[in-house]
Amino acid sequence: ELEFRKTIMDEGVMAWVDRDHQYLDVPEYLKHGILFQQPFKEIPPGSVLTVRPNSASTVYVLTERRGGPAGHEANGAHGAHGYHGVNGVNGVRRSWAEDLGSSWHLEEAAPRWHELPTMRTYSRYCPGGWPLALPPCHAPPNDGPVFSIVVTPVTAQSSAPLEVSCHNEGFQEIEMLSLQEGAPL
Repeated sequence: ELEFRKTIMDEGVMAWVDRDHQYLDVPEYLKHGILFQQPFKEIPPGSVLTVRPNSASTVYVLTERRGGPAGHEANGAHGAHGYHGVNGVNGVRRSWAEDLGSSWHLEEAAPRWHELPTMRTYSRYCPGGWPLALPPCHAPPNDGPVFSIVVTPVTAQSSAPLEVSCHNEGFQEIEMLSLQEGAPL
């Protein structure tokens, strides 16, 4: 069973449910959004995460940058967090985020979770009630993408206006975290 938690995105917030890593240098546009904390690299292969806000929102996906040679980050600091496959160009691995598609906007600033700035932030507007599916995770077990989801309502609200669900071919039911209008954080 996947564990998801919700919290307010801010400086020093815990990034994942199963690690003590914290987000640092959080850009203003992410602050006070709803961060969904899921396991670090533990999303089962074939899982598809879908975000469905109850009101118009900007959905942000924070993910590791594309790496250098297969198995190494461009800065040499970490393994291939968030990568799958090799695109055939000098053995460079593709980032899971590259499958988001051209409808996502690459933001200029991104938070970091360790001493090196290895994250990127992608954003996309999502109308209220519309589902927004992220690419399926096709990484081997325990080597899935390193990412987080942050949702910021377009209008100021005191509740988290969304639902995050995970579907995996190996599970019989859809796991869901649902937050309704007016529900306390």
